[in-house]
Amino acid sequence: MMELTTADYRIKIHPPLLRAERPDPTGSVLGTIGVKVSACSFSENVLVNGKKIAHVNMLTLDFIKPEFNRTQQPTGPTDPDPEFAYEIANEFLARVRVYSRAFQIKPILTSRDPWRLRYLTDDGQELEVEEGKFRGQFGFTSTLGFATITPEIMQMVGTHWHTAEPYAWDLLLLDAQALLPEVGSAIVIAAAALETFIGWALNVLNENQPLPGGLWTWINDRDHWSKEPSVSEEFDVLLHVFTGHSLKDNEPSLWQQYSELRHARNSLAHEGVAKIGGKPIDASKEKLLIDAADKIIRWVETFIPGGFQRVRTAAVGPFSRRIATPQESEGFGPSRIVDGKLGAVPPGGKIAFGFQAEQGIGQESDNRPPEAPTNSTPPESSKDPIT
Repeated sequence: MMELTTADYRIKIHPPLLRAERPDPTGSVLGTIGVKVSACSFSENVLVNGKKIAHVNMLTLDFIKPEFNRTQQPTGPTDPDPEFAYEIANEFLARVRVYSRAFQIKPILTSRDPWRLRYLTDDGQELEVEEGKFRGQFGFTSTLGFATITPEIMQMVGTHWHTAEPYAWDLLLLDAQALLPEVGSAIVIAAAALETFIGWALNVLNENQPLPGGLWTWINDRDHWSKEPSVSEEFDVLLHVFTGHSLKDNEPSLWQQYSELRHARNSLAHEGVAKIGGKPIDASKEKLLIDAADKIIRWVETFIPGGFQRVRTAAVGPFSRRIATPQESEGFGPSRIVDGKLGAVPPGGKIAFGFQAEQGIGQESDNRPPEAPTNSTPPESSKDPIT
């Protein structure tokens, strides 16, 4: 165990010794709240330096101070702030990652990784119930939908086996989406996808309607890379030459997001941190930029000859989860969720859910499943450690 002190807290960081079961993606959305926590199990089969090892995925932090703000308010602050707790945890994990060379360790995010807060007495016991005060809180995000391979997809694979797909830039775009919500790597891959795509797209357009007198070769084959057109010029001036449309002039909002993506990529390459306007971007901003890269490609793709356009399908989705009808919910009464089942909530407890779906642009459907942030703040009474 290690300790550190901040202006408001004394903090203890425990060695990772706990494991939580990941929710079943095909199970109940409500069941993700009742994640089971257990002590780690040491393997008899794998040894490191002659010692047993265990698989762990939880980190426990103790925040200590004389009095915490536990007042129950719908929009009141949480003490300690989960974002601050994640900063401390990520500082710890970053050092463990570097010192151990364990590249598998990734930063944790409030937008992806669940947390639980329990208020305890000085000797680690549960607090007595007090009217208007929390004894614990927790938060998590549940993603609706998952990768699905349907008969329609398999038929498309066979039918289009001899096409030029998959394109390198399309695979890069999927790689960028797969890296979310990790800030940094996805930005670089998305920028590479856009750069590769626009070079490919302009070549296809020139093959369809060549510029006169070898002009296209002269533009792209100079004696130094600095004389060749930039990616921004390709999306702007050169795209307009071939199609009469420019990302800058015809889609100013996408152009702005493209510029932000480029700035974030450059700052990461030169400073080691993805920034826009001198400020580091967060996971939500990064997702907007990655989504913008997808929208930019789809917009430019509308000017590409049909034989080169990607094969798309609307066969997968939309995804849905059945929770309860209004009539069914009337019979539930006040309830809480334990291991995916509805039961009674202690006096003063409450459960709130929020869902948000994201829509793509264009005529074709966006096949990525929507994410549903779900927050719940009932009084906590389990015996699991602070997480």
